[in-house]
Amino acid sequence: GHVHHEFDRRRHNLRMLATPSTCFQFSIRDGKHVVDNMAPGYRWIKLYQDGSMATGVRRVQDALWHPALAASAKAQAA
Repeated sequence: GHVHHEFDRRRHNLRMLATPSTCFQFSIRDGKHVVDNMAPGYRWIKLYQDGSMATGVRRVQDALWHPALAASAKAQAA
């Protein structure tokens, strides 16, 4: 499957990363999936020669993302 949320956790020696959707974001409210107004995002990863890495999540600038689009997607999904 896939995850529409930022996620960065460790379990023992394993690091698990997930990335927000590059489209609409979803949340769970009252046990149901709903469209979230959070802007789309992506994860950047920088690998170093010593085997370490750096990572983070960036979101689309607010000026480029309109929550009304999320409302439109929600209406179409219904």
